[in-house]
Amino acid sequence: MKYTIIFFLVVSQIVAQSDVPLSLRAQFNGTYDYVVIGNTHNEFDNWQVPTPECELLTQTSASLNLQPNQNIIAAYLYWSGIGDGTFDTTITFNGIDYQADEIFVGFPEPNDIVDYYSAYKNITNQVINTGNGLYNFNNLNLNPIIEDYCGAFVQYLGWHLVVVYNQTNIENKQLNVYDGFSIAFDQFNNGITPFAINNLNVVAVNDAKITYIAYNGSPNLFFNESITFNGNILSNSLNPSNNPFNGTNSFTGSNTNWNQDIDTFDVSTSINIGDTEAELILSSFSFRSIPTLITSIRSELPDATVSINQVTGQEVCGNRNLVVTYTVFNTNSNAALPSNVPVSFYVNNTLIETINTTSAIAIGGSLNLQNTISIPASFGNNFTLQILVDNSAVIASSVAESNEGNNTSNTQNITLSTALVTPIFAGVNPICSGATLSALPTISTNGISGTWSPALNNLQTTVYTFTPNAGQCASSNSLTITVNPSVTTTFSAVNPICSGATLSALPTISTNGISGTWSPALNNLQTTVYTFTPNAGQCASSTTFTITVNSLVTPTFTAVNPICSGETLSALPTISTNGISGSWSPALNNLQTTEYTFGPTTGQCASSTRLTIEIVPNLQPDFSAISLCENDTSFSLNSISPNGIVGSWLPSIVDSTTSGFYTFTPNSGQCANNQTIEITINPITLQDFEVEVSHPFSTNATITVIINSIGNYSFQLDDGSIQSSNIFQNVTSGIHSVTVYQNDGCAISITKNDILIIHYPLFFTPNGDGFNDTWTISDLFLQPNVPIYIFDRYGKLLKQISTIGNGWDGTYNGQNMPSDSYWFTVDYQFNSTSKKFSAAFALKR
Repeated sequence: MKYTIIFFLVVSQIVAQSDVPLSLRAQFNGTYDYVVIGNTHNEFDNWQVPTPECELLTQTSASLNLQPNQNIIAAYLYWSGIGDGTFDTTITFNGIDYQADEIFVGFPEPNDIVDYYSAYKNITNQVINTGNGLYNFNNLNLNPIIEDYCGAFVQYLGWHLVVVYNQTNIENKQLNVYDGFSIAFDQFNNGITPFAINNLNVVAVNDAKITYIAYNGSPNLFFNESITFNGNILSNSLNPSNNPFNGTNSFTGSNTNWNQDIDTFDVSTSINIGDTEAELILSSFSFRSIPTLITSIRSELPDATVSINQVTGQEVCGNRNLVVTYTVFNTNSNAALPSNVPVSFYVNNTLIETINTTSAIAIGGSLNLQNTISIPASFGNNFTLQILVDNSAVIASSVAESNEGNNTSNTQNITLSTALVTPIFAGVNPICSGATLSALPTISTNGISGTWSPALNNLQTTVYTFTPNAGQCASSNSLTITVNPSVTTTFSAVNPICSGATLSALPTISTNGISGTWSPALNNLQTTVYTFTPNAGQCASSTTFTITVNSLVTPTFTAVNPICSGETLSALPTISTNGISGSWSPALNNLQTTEYTFGPTTGQCASSTRLTIEIVPNLQPDFSAISLCENDTSFSLNSISPNGIVGSWLPSIVDSTTSGFYTFTPNSGQCANNQTIEITINPITLQDFEVEVSHPFSTNATITVIINSIGNYSFQLDDGSIQSSNIFQNVTSGIHSVTVYQNDGCAISITKNDILIIHYPLFFTPNGDGFNDTWTISDLFLQPNVPIYIFDRYGKLLKQISTIGNGWDGTYNGQNMPSDSYWFTVDYQFNSTSKKFSAAFALKR
C-alpha cells in the first residue's frame, strides 16, 4: 500500500526581498511519478524588440495525455501573476469556477509598490473524473491592474497543473511537491540561502530528477543565472547553464513559453547512494519567481507516526496509573520501521516515560500497543497527555524518516477522579400491595456498581440501601419504594331495563374515585354480569355488577279481513288482546294494502308488532266498444265481462237504429268498478261497384274499383291481401275476381268475377316437353274470330293463327325455326272499339 501525507518544510532562499519560502505541500512514497501541464498568458517575451503590447491573455489551454497504466493520485492547480491575488479571485478551469485554497504573495524589491502572487487549488477529483484531454484555464483578467508593471517590463500571468500518478511497473521513490512564492533576485547582492531537501536515504541514483516552475524568465535578458544541485550547475538541451529561466517547457519541448518555465533536470549524477540530504540553489540577477518545485529521488525511509486510541483508569477514584492504548504506524514510507523505536509519553509537555517498540513494522503496517503510565502527583488531577514516536529525552530522532515532522500523537485531556460520587438511581413508582416488584439495578445511572439491602418486599413500604463496590470513590445511597394497600371500588345500582332498551354507558370512575374499564361490552338484550377492572397504579381491586334485562312481551291482535278498495275501514284497537296499550301507525288507508305497526306505550316491556290489512284492488270490466249495422237485431249484451266480472246492463236491450251508451254494473262482492261503453249503429253504404281495367297488352296492367257511395272500404284481388287502395297494379293476364268490404262494423262485402286482363306470352319453347310448346294469345278467347299474324324479323309472314286454336308450334313449312325474336300483329275489340297491336316475342330452343 502507498500513502500520502501533506506537511510543510520551511526553507529560506532570498533575504533581500519579501517572499514565501517553498515548503512541502505533499510527499508520496512508492511507485509514483508526475507530469506538469500548463501555459503562459504572455503572448510575447517582455524583453524583445520592438517592445510588445503590455497586455495579458485571459484564456489558454493545455492537454493531459497519460498512459492507461498511469492512475491519477493527486492534481494541484497553480496560477501566478501580477497583484496580490485579491483582484478577479475566481477562475474557471474546464467549465468549473474555483477560488484558491491558499494564496502566496511576495515582492521582488524592498519597499516595492508592486506585488506578485501564486495561488493553489486542489482539484484532484475533477482531474480524476475528466482524465486525458484538453484543459481550459479562463476568466482571469489582470489587465485592469497591469499599468504599474508595464514600465519595467515585468508583467506576467500563467498557470500550471501538477498531476501525480501511480504506475506499478516503476521503481519506488520519494516524490515531494513544494510550493510557496520563492524569489530569485540577486541584484542587491544579499547572498543566497540554499534550499535543503532533507530526510533522504538514497538507494539508487537512476531516474532522480527535479522540476521547477518559474515566472518572469527571458531568453533575451539574463545575467548571473544558474541552477545548482549539490554544487553541480544543471543544464539541458532546452535550458543553457547560464540561462535556465528562458521560457521553455520540458514536457512539451516548447521554447516559446514566454515568461513561464516548466523545466525538468536529471540530477542522477549529482547524488550518491547513501545520501541523506541534498541542496538546491536557484540564482538570477534579474527577478524570477518560483511558486512550485517537485523532486523525485529513489529514497527509502520509514515514517513513524502514532495515535492514542484510548486512556482508562482516570475514572477510578484516587487512581494515578493510567492504561494507554495506542497504535504506531509506518504508512507513507518506502522502508520498514525497525524495532526498538522509542515511544515517549509526555504529560503537560514533560517527558515522564519512554518505552521501545518490540517489533519492526512493515511498509504500510501498524503496531497496536498498551502501556500503564504512572502520573506523578505534581501534575495534579487535570493535565494533557501526548505520545512522541522516534523521540526521547536523549535522542531527538533515533531512526531516519522520510518525514520528521509528524511524530506527535493526538492530545488527550485527562481529569482524574478524586471526590466521592453519590450513586444516582431513577425513582421507583409506588406499587400496589402484592404487585410484582422488579429487581433494583446494580449499576447506577452515573456508573457506580454495588448491592442493595434488604431483600425486596412487595407487601409494605420499605427503605433500601445501595452500597457501592470497593474502589469506586462512591458513597452509599437509599431508595424508598412505596407499597399502597388495595381499595374496593363501589358503584350505584342500575335499574332493570326492557330488552332492547337503551343502556347508558357504565361510569369509568367509581363513586370512591377509582378509574378503570368494564367488560364485557354492554348487552341490552339479556341480563349480564359486568366486571370493573381498575386502571394500573390505583391499588384498587376489581368488582362485578349485574344489570337485569326483562324480556319483551309481543302484543297480539285479531286479524282484519280484506276489504275492497275504497270501503270503510274501522279504527284499530289501542289495547291488544293480551292487555298491551299503545298506538298504531301510519294512519288507516282504505285504498291500498298497508302494514301497520303497533308501538307499545313506554314502560310496558313490550315489543312492537305489525298487522297487515289487505285492500283488494277493484277490477275494471274489460268490455270493448261495439259497432253494429243498422237494424241488426241479432246482437245482445253479455252479462259476464271478458275478464270474468258478472253484472247487468242499463239499458239491457240494444237499440239497433240509434247509437248510444250502455252501463255495466258488477254484482256485489266482486270488488269491481262500473263500465260504460258506446255502441255505434252504422248505416249500410256498400250497394254496388264498377270495375275498370287497363288496355290490353299494357306494360302495367291495372284494375280500378269505382264506388259511387261514400264510406270506409277495403279491397281484395282474387285471394290476395286486403288493401285500402281501390287500384290494383301490375295485374297478371287472365281472369280475376275483385271483392269490396265495408269497414265500419257492418260485415258487408260484394265480389265481382270474370274480370279479364289481356296480354301475350313473351316467349315459348317448342321442345316437346309439354310446357310452352306453342305460342298464342289465349286471353282473347272471348274474341274467337280475331286473326293473329306471325312474322320473322325481316317481315316475312310465317303463320296465321286464331285465339282459340293450338297456336304456332315454331315451324315454317314443316321446318323448325331457329331461336330468335319474332313479331305478331292482332286486330281486336276493346270497349266496343277496334284496336290493332304489334309486338315481338322470343322463340327459345
